[in-house]
Amino acid sequence: MDRNNVVLMVDNEPLTLRLFGSYFARAGLELIPAYDCDQCHEIAKRMCPRVILLGYSVSPSDGLKTLARLKSEDVTRDIPVIVFTNKDFGVEAAQTANKLGVNAYFHKGVPFKEVLHKVHEVLVPRRGHTSSGAA
Repeated sequence: MDRNNVVLMVDNEPLTLRLFGSYFARAGLELIPAYDCDQCHEIAKRMCPRVILLGYSVSPSDGLKTLARLKSEDVTRDIPVIVFTNKDFGVEAAQTANKLGVNAYFHKGVPFKEVLHKVHEVLVPRRGHTSSGAA
């Protein structure tokens, strides 16, 4: 498995994970599904995916708690995280997510090509960015 093609997605809806898995496969990316935040955390530490798509309200903890946990650990800190939801992402939640280091957001209802665009945006190395997170 080529880590450069791996997308980890956590959602508690198996149908969503299957749909996104087929969309990403057609785009040349491999989706690794996680069904809860604890599983996401374990897979992220073990596999170091290229990007994580994190459901905002996935059990047993919410997505923002998982985001904080991922960004606090050396092994997962530099993995880009995109948060998604099927609800409105309020100003307070957005501010908290930004402080925690989220790279982007999307609503589940957007067309897949917009999701893919966001994934490709966060995968483009920033000028001066190193793997240690220093600029």
